Amino acid sequence: GLGLNPLPSVGNFVTARTHRVSVDVIADLRDHGILIAGVPGSGYENAVRITVGTADDTDAVLTALEVILAL
Repeated sequence: GLGLNPLPSVGNFVTARTHRVSVDVIADLRDHGILIAGVPGSGYENAVRITVGTADDTDAVLTALEVILAL
């Protein structure tokens, strides 16, 4: 529902492409108290990597992403 394009994963994280540059998404989430990572390498400039956490963590990330990705 957020317009993200998740990549296949078998780990404890989700990697998704956004419509914004990942460094901006990472900085905006940091301002909301949420720390995530980008994905190094050419072709992944808009990809973010989010570790799966508790239900409360997931709710916080989704709520913040809803605000941030609407920018």
